[in-house]
Amino acid sequence: MTPTSEELVASLADPRIAGRRAELAARRVAINDESQLLVSSTRVEVEAARYERVMLDRQIAAIDSAVSAVASVGSADADEQWHNTLTTARAQLVDERMKIKSPIRDAWMLGLARNLALSIGAVDRGRRVFTDSGWDLENSRLGELLRAAGYEQVGADPDRNYGGALPWHGRLTEVESRIAKLVARRAAVKAQLDEALMSDAERARRDAESAARVSALNALPTRKSRGDGSQYDQYPDGRREEVDE
Repeated sequence: MTPTSEELVASLADPRIAGRRAELAARRVAINDESQLLVSSTRVEVEAARYERVMLDRQIAAIDSAVSAVASVGSADADEQWHNTLTTARAQLVDERMKIKSPIRDAWMLGLARNLALSIGAVDRGRRVFTDSGWDLENSRLGELLRAAGYEQVGADPDRNYGGALPWHGRLTEVESRIAKLVARRAAVKAQLDEALMSDAERARRDAESAARVSALNALPTRKSRGDGSQYDQYPDGRREEVDE
């Protein structure tokens, strides 16, 4: 299950982080470096100590990297709010447009229909649909709905008779893509943190289970066919088992 932004932030307070890191650091300190090893130490013992130091350093670095990754993941709140606003606005725009029946002979009604069509187009394809149309986001029906949803125009300049611009955070498919990427990123960094915090016993059990699955898959036969249409299962050890029709 993918964690929410709040759950991901809360995971940084997991006591396992400090506990596991302290455990690894203590084990790292307890390993003598090569200059402190006894003269009687064998080459195998020296290499074993070196290997263990490297592995502990990597595990500590993995925890630090995972914690940094979790902390760097932003919130999807603003995008989710924008997505909800555009989704709601689009449904209302389509409803309003469907109420205008063809043929349209009234000039004002023609303008309204065009305004609504452009507004729907902006949600689907982006605000560039207003280019050279005589409308822009700010004077469109979509702009009205954005203001009603709480989005404010910024950069107004009364001296230039400029009312400012509404914020635009992308068309519907763009914001959906951003949310999907952030959700995937949250899941990935949470998995990275869980992996870094695994105990030695948990890691050994996970690796054993993975090896067992691979072994089981490798032991499965491959089904083959002969020229006469008959089939048999070929096992990795060379055994063949005929397949009954």
